[in-house]
Amino acid sequence: MHVFIYEWATGGGLVEEPGPLPASLVREGAAMIGALAGDFGRIPGCQVVAFRDPRIVQLALGSCEMVEVLSRFAHDEEIEQRAAAADATILIAPEFDGILLKLARRVIAAGGKLLSPSPDFIRIAADKHRTCETLRMAGVPTPDGRVLVVHVPPRLPGT
Repeated sequence: MHVFIYEWATGGGLVEEPGPLPASLVREGAAMIGALAGDFGRIPGCQVVAFRDPRIVQLALGSCEMVEVLSRFAHDEEIEQRAAAADATILIAPEFDGILLKLARRVIAAGGKLLSPSPDFIRIAADKHRTCETLRMAGVPTPDGRVLVVHVPPRLPGT
């Protein structure tokens, strides 16, 4: 079994962004991919591959094959190639800016098989109100919710 595990913050999602990587995203991402790579690495015959941003020098992934990502182009090409070649792909990425949804769509378009949630699931789950409405329509009891729109008055010159 060949598993591709991709984590956005440690795996090159910010490869061309200048300066230091966001510490909290890197710490949380490293913990998640470390746990998954460790678990899959203990399965006899399981080959695990993951990406690493070269700025992340301490990324403990056991016997996992590490692919260094040096550019955005290489990042995008490698995701498609690795996902297409793997028996299963697991994606770990933030929900903001549609990052996780875009990655899931890219994996599917490349012919990859997601072990993590599908693009349709991600699209619904990323919107908490839509999630409640979807669950309610399926007969699952959910709390009432409301979408609030905040009105920000225009700034006056000199304020």
